[in-house]
Amino acid sequence: MEVALAGYLVERINPGHLSFEQYCQQYIFDPLGMNNSSFFLANLNLNDIAVPYAWNGSSFVPYQHYGAPYYPVGWLRTSTSQLARFLIAFMQHGQIEGTRILDSSTVELMTTVQLPGPVWGGYGWGLLWTSKTFGGRTIWGHMGNSEGCETEMWYSPDENTGAIVLTNGESTWGSRYILNEIFEYANSPVPPAAPQALVILIANGEAQLSWQPSAGATIYHIYGSTTPDGPGILLMTVNTTTWTDPDYASRPSPFFFYVTAE
Repeated sequence: MEVALAGYLVERINPGHLSFEQYCQQYIFDPLGMNNSSFFLANLNLNDIAVPYAWNGSSFVPYQHYGAPYYPVGWLRTSTSQLARFLIAFMQHGQIEGTRILDSSTVELMTTVQLPGPVWGGYGWGLLWTSKTFGGRTIWGHMGNSEGCETEMWYSPDENTGAIVLTNGESTWGSRYILNEIFEYANSPVPPAAPQALVILIANGEAQLSWQPSAGATIYHIYGSTTPDGPGILLMTVNTTTWTDPDYASRPSPFFFYVTAE
């Protein structure tokens, strides 16, 4: 209930005497372009909101849309793309694209462990944000759940990557599996770009291929196909930027070559 208390303090302290919803709209949602985000269903198009579901053992059963009087604790309806702008701003010490929603010292305070030692499942508690070790990395963020929904929003300061999972189901482990896969994908090596300037010289029944090197590539795969869009078959793997096909004269016509980098 500490979030409800924080929301109440915002309403009491802000000089414009705005409600918590109004304050968020004016100072967070509107500046970040979160134009379809609200704590109240009345402010949104219900056709754009996913229906929450429960699993009864054999099928998914829909809930009705619902809210709660202590709404700052949860019930924010938004999308991953909109919420991502908030997370990016937080990761960038309170600002995004020149728009600041938090002072950098506030972000630092929120992500400073306030209680000694891990508590409640190994979490380190900051101010509303918590930290934990997940998939071998330290992440900061928050999660939430209620009837028919399970949500995760976390980022890794060391890797400078973040992940958001918003589901209209109740599987905690399913959401965390997806969360881990997003982090793994975000931190996987970027594959080299496809080789450019492929040149093919036909001479003496052979096809002599050459291409420009791709940054970071160590090997190249050469494919051949009878159609310009594949699918192709692997002909050879080389660690140079040239290759000669000695069997070109016996291949069907037309015949197309493709080169990929790894």
